[in-house]
Amino acid sequence: MHVELLFWAGCPSHEKALHELRAVLAEEGLDPREVVVQEVATESDAVTERFIGSPTVRVDGIEVQPAPNEPAGLTCRVYTRRDGRISPTPDPEDIRDLVRGSRAGARARAGARALAPGPGSGAAGGGSAAPGAGSGASGGGSAAPGAGSAAAGGGRAAPGAGSGASGGGSAAPGAGSGAAAAARGVR
Repeated sequence: MHVELLFWAGCPSHEKALHELRAVLAEEGLDPREVVVQEVATESDAVTERFIGSPTVRVDGIEVQPAPNEPAGLTCRVYTRRDGRISPTPDPEDIRDLVRGSRAGARARAGARALAPGPGSGAAGGGSAAPGAGSGASGGGSAAPGAGSAAAGGGRAAPGAGSGASGGGSAAPGAGSGAAAAARGVR
């Protein structure tokens, strides 16, 4: 699992976000020292990293509370906590949901690889489809058994993920409509 915190030095909330992130990881049995902390120092870096504000927390490339319509830039980020309060840091429970979803997705992918037929069978575009994976996978995605409509465009869908994931995201079991729902910490 790759966990990262991106920050801009002009925003003071990244220390609190790092503390809360590490606490969640420790509670989940993961090593809190494994967080990759990266400063985003220039507007060019912000665009390259798709950094929409400080702090940004990502687990396996998926943001806590993604905001796809926000422009990249050096600014302070605002999050909405589950109780409705506005906060300069993400809700620890949203982080926990994303960590758990990523962990479940990793287990499902490992299981799908173990069940997948040999190369050249069951999928188009280089993807792999495990037996009973529904419609298979295309564009490099992989689908685990019972994944519903599978995955497209490099996404991965875990068992019971509903409509799967697209565009490179991953969906955990029961995530409903895919990666975006998993990243939002479906409530």
